Amino acid sequence: MVDYDGVAVGSGAMVSYLTVLKINVTPNAGYELASVKVGSTTYTAAQFKQGMEYTVTAGTTISATFNVSACTTKPTIAINNTPSATTNSITVNATATATGQNCTLDGTGIIVYTDQACNNALKTVTAIATSGSAYNVTADGLTHNTTYWVKAYATTGGGTTSTEAVKVTTDALKDTYAVAGEFNSWSTEANTCQVIQGSNDPCNIVITMPAAQKTYQFKVLKNGTWWGNTGTITSS
Repeated sequence: MVDYDGVAVGSGAMVSYLTVLKINVTPNAGYELASVKVGSTTYTAAQFKQGMEYTVTAGTTISATFNVSACTTKPTIAINNTPSATTNSITVNATATATGQNCTLDGTGIIVYTDQACNNALKTVTAIATSGSAYNVTADGLTHNTTYWVKAYATTGGGTTSTEAVKVTTDALKDTYAVAGEFNSWSTEANTCQVIQGSNDPCNIVITMPAAQKTYQFKVLKNGTWWGNTGTITSS
């Protein structure tokens, strides 16, 4: 705004010679001042002072340019429910929202810590998220039957926001047993094999067959329950 004695001077208005004008510039929401040009002189935003005075000595043009203002507001972030766990992974469902003028999500993810004070970060996993929408992110390669603390985070141009740490314990390994016997006479000795949930690694179980050239039955015991069909195998 340009004014004379507190009265706004409109674009194209006639102003008397040697009139002293005061120049004030107020950007619209979401914009910031870049420069002000008075006649042939250009002032940067840092050089320009609100209320700057200009004495009219000839016809002149006063104009201003603006930039889109930078984001100055941190996002919000929340973990939506208790994280789920397997023997070697933790999955978090979270929602991040960018708030404030010209703010967008620049990054989201989770950080897995090995201590409650969250001083020792074990792993950071990034995620692609849409502001205001829930998303899942999974940290793999963890140790079974181990307690971790997990935080979700989100970043905008205004900074980074993290949730409080959530305590999560990965599942214990599940033991699978195989026993073999002659028809219904099951052996009392079981050979064990540890199967990692969600893993494609094979689990090899040794079945003892005392006599050669004889057919034995075998079956698998998983977590105390007979699992799978009973099969047969012939010793060599």
